[in-house]
Amino acid sequence: MASLKDLRNRIASVKATQKITKAMQMVAAAKLRLAQDQAQNMFRALWCWLICLVVTVVVSLLTKPKTDAELADLVYGLTPIPHEEKVSMFHSPVFWGTVVAIVFVILQIIFW
Repeated sequence: MASLKDLRNRIASVKATQKITKAMQMVAAAKLRLAQDQAQNMFRALWCWLICLVVTVVVSLLTKPKTDAELADLVYGLTPIPHEEKVSMFHSPVFWGTVVAIVFVILQIIFW
């Protein structure tokens, strides 16, 4: 027969194990809720993508294509690009980009 001290130690051990088990159950429940939320979001995203695909296909099939003349100022590839005039060096973006790069390198050297 076990002594009173052994029984108390056993009871304390069982209570500690119950606390650990309860904590593990709470962590598992939190992870399960997170996984369920992520699964629901994925399901919604999948349905949204599918509906968008179907609408795009239906609209594409039911509308007639526009001519290039109608798309001239709407599509970048069909828009005429204006010719840039010769500008002075101080108005050129390449000049100012070079100036900024040189200043940046000088500041890096100074504050290193």
